[in-house]
Amino acid sequence: MKRIFPYPFLLIIAIVLNRVVTWMAQIDPAQSLRSLLVLLCLGAVTSLITQYFVKNWHRTDFMLFMFAVAGVIYRSVYHGLVKDFPQQADYLGIALILLLGLLYAILVTANSGSTFANLPKSPTTLVWCVRFC
Repeated sequence: MKRIFPYPFLLIIAIVLNRVVTWMAQIDPAQSLRSLLVLLCLGAVTSLITQYFVKNWHRTDFMLFMFAVAGVIYRSVYHGLVKDFPQQADYLGIALILLLGLLYAILVTANSGSTFANLPKSPTTLVWCVRFC
């Protein structure tokens, strides 16, 4: 079955709409929805550029999804670093970017992508992936 809407865009929509709902009293929804439109357009352009080189829509979606997840992880971990280590937060933030970049490179290599693509479609897939990937 062919998907009409790639799942990385669903993550982008969820992140921005969470911001709209959480900060509705302080931020005008039009401003947040404008950023949603910009992020979706950038995601579409990035998806098309990546697809030109990769030639596989599932792999392209996986790469864009992992990039968005890395951004979410960075934000939450960096917030904790600033709270716990305010003096070293800048250096630890740069180290975190490098670590997430390395993790991203490992996850989107050809072997990892084929491993994730060939996983069985069952509820235990995540457990299997965490243990053996």
